[in-house]
This record gives sequence, C-alpha cells and structure tokens, in this order.
Amino acid sequence: MEEKCNAVVPVQKNPRGKFVGCQQRQMIINLYISKMTEQATLPVQRHLKYIDLIKLMSQEIGIGQRTISTTLSEYRRKGTITSPNRKKVRPKLTDKVNESDKNAIRRKIHEFWHRREIPTFEKIMASINNDPSLTNFSRSSFQLLLKDLNFVYTKIKRNNALSERGDIVCWRQKYLESIRYYRNCGRQIYYLDESWISVEETSKSVDTTIQSEQKNPSVKGKKLIVVHIGSSDGFVDGGLLAFESKDNSSDNHDEMDDDTFYEWFSSILSLLKDNAVIVMDTALYHSVKKHTFPHISWKKDKIITWLENNGKLIHRPMVKHQLLEEAEQFRTVCEKYVIDELAKENNKIVLRIPPYHSELNPIELAWSFVKQHVKTNNTTFTLTDVQKLLHEGVERVTPLMWKNYINHVIKVEDKFFELDFIIDELLEAELAEPSALHIVTLSGDVSDSESEFDG
Repeated sequence: MEEKCNAVVPVQKNPRGKFVGCQQRQMIINLYISKMTEQATLPVQRHLKYIDLIKLMSQEIGIGQRTISTTLSEYRRKGTITSPNRKKVRPKLTDKVNESDKNAIRRKIHEFWHRREIPTFEKIMASINNDPSLTNFSRSSFQLLLKDLNFVYTKIKRNNALSERGDIVCWRQKYLESIRYYRNCGRQIYYLDESWISVEETSKSVDTTIQSEQKNPSVKGKKLIVVHIGSSDGFVDGGLLAFESKDNSSDNHDEMDDDTFYEWFSSILSLLKDNAVIVMDTALYHSVKKHTFPHISWKKDKIITWLENNGKLIHRPMVKHQLLEEAEQFRTVCEKYVIDELAKENNKIVLRIPPYHSELNPIELAWSFVKQHVKTNNTTFTLTDVQKLLHEGVERVTPLMWKNYINHVIKVEDKFFELDFIIDELLEAELAEPSALHIVTLSGDVSDSESEFDG
C-alpha cells in the first residue's frame, strides 16, 4: 500500500518572548503523543530522531523548539505539565535611569538654586524634557524618580520648591566639614570606587567629562569590573582589581559582592599611609553591618535571644514592639560597619560620600581618562587586549593629574557648601510667617493647588 505524503504547511510563528500558556503546552503534548503513535506504525528505520521531531512540531504549530523541548522534558519526567509563571520581573523606573542621568537631574535642580531661582516641579520637568541628552518623563514617572533621588517639596506660599531631604543635607554638610578638617590636619586622603570597562566600545562613544561616567552601562557584551584607589600621590601601586563580568548585569555594583570587596579592601590597607582617610560611596558592599539588628520580621524568640546575647535580660512578657524598643539602646553599637572597623584596626578611617554625589570623588575623573585610553586604542575587542589597555590607562594617570582632579573636586565641594546656605536664604525670604513653610514628601499627584499638599 502506497503511503500518502502530507506536506507540512508552515503556520504563523509564536512571537519571540510571548507567554506560552497551559493550553498551548497541552497542545504540544497532544501533538507529541500523536506523532509518537504515528512513529509506532512505521518501520524503525523510518523513525524520526528526537531533534527532527521537535523541528517538525515547531513548524506545524509555530512554537519555538526550545519551548517544545522544555515542555516535553517536563512531561516525560513528571507525566504532567504546569503553567509557567505569567508574571515577569520588570525593572523599576528608577533602575532604568543610569546614575549619570540621575546626577545630571540633581545638578539641574541645584543650578536653579545657584541662580537664586525657586526650582518648582514644573520648571524642572520642563528643563529635563527639553534637554536632548536626557530621557523624557511623564509627571508620575518623574515624581517617582525625584523621590528616589531624595527630594521633597518645601511648600512656601503657593510655590512648591524642590530641595533634598533634611538628612541628605545634613549628611552632605557633615561630609564637607569632615573632608576640610582632615585636609587641614594634613592627613592623606584616598578615594576608591568601582567602575566598568566595555570590551566592545570604541572611541566613537568617548566622552571624557565626569557627566559621561555611567554606573549602568548601555553597551551589551563582555566587560571588566574594576576597582582601584588613589590619592594626590596617584593611583596606589598594587591596588587595581579587575575581573570579567559574569552575567552582563546593567549595573557594575551587581557584580561586586561583600566577600570580593572585603578581600580586596583587606589587601590594600597595608599599601596606604598611616592615619589615612578613605573616601568611598554608599554601595551595599561598602556598608555591611558588623552585627545584625532586630526588625519587625524577626520572631519574638529570636529578638529575645538577641537581646540576651547583648546583655539585656527579659524578665516579663513583652509584645514584639516593646522588644524592638528595648533593642534600640544597642543600635549605635550594632550599626558599625565591617569595613570601617577593619580600617580602624589598621589606624585608618572611612568617610562616605552622600548618595548620588559621585562628582565629589576625583577617581571618577581618573576613570574617565582611563576609559578614554581604552576606547581610543581598542581595535581587537578581545578581553586580553582590553585588560592590557586598562593597565596602560591606569599607569598614564600621573600624580599631577590626580592633584588637578582633586582641585576640581574641591571647587565642587565649595559649591555644595554654598548651595545649602543659598537654599536657606531663599526659603526664609519667601516666608510670610514661620508657619508658612512645611515639607511634603513626594507621593501622589503633583499640583500647585494648596489642597493637594495638605495632610
């Protein structure tokens, strides 16, 4: 009997990345069972190989081979199928905006204050959206970003001035006072930071200004994660750490972990001058607490054990909030950082720059120079050659260049110091009476109407 030949008619392919639901997965199983039944009626030499069977099924139903393969693997392993999770982990808006743009937005707000002009939400949003180098934002998205950047509304009369939260202002002023004090004392100040070097970038994308420094690289592909430390004497010999990115994360901070940084930091302490000051940012792995501290998610037994280990015996029944209140007396001790304590043991101290203040770190300018050198001379796009260019670039950053970078940052520090006093002066000048000023956190819709800011 002559076998009838049926031509496979291609169907429309399922769009790449489109959710494949339970019904489609069941269709894969049904088709597979049908194909295997057909195979059983044919001579062994006519049986399709498994990979060819998957290709044929993909052509017939338009679902990708990988999806078919994983579905069949689960079915053959478990005898059933499950519907995949429809929910996708989507990055938050604040994660999509790179640190360079965040700094640029903050600088625009500060420029208004320096011009002695009140920066309202509408003015700042218009300025950002009219800047071709920055992303356009909707009102709600921009409001979320401002909140992430630690800005609040200071309501004065019918104006809604944007200024940073009080704790950030205090942090900045304390940092500026401390760094000036240590300079006057003649203590050596070292600056450290992490960055990234793309293996696939060329000089066409070079921008040597500090504004171009991005913590969220847009270029995909291989890259080196690098960390170094330097001072007015130049980069510290033996202080460079460079390793290949493992998962091409959009943020080089995701590539560094607590153990890697701790090991590197431990190794460079002996290379620094005695009684030195080490300046760094607030990355999570820079700020690992030496001791855990109780919080509301802990069980009561665990909190009680923690309190007793710290010398506080609990003699009567207490609710969880009472136990947490008892723990507050130990907060100062427990908020010590691992890195800070390690530095103290080596007769050095750590000084942290406030969040989103990378322009206060002169190593950012040094990294820009190093990246320019790599991009300008990168012709092979191989990891080995880029590593060589990285070391060459670091060696080309002279002590004189470091001194110039630090002098530039000192001017930036002076502007920041002046900024907070200008804001105080302008806000007080706008006040009709002391009660006319109050702070409003960034939540809800933004409006100039008074009612939307009350309560």
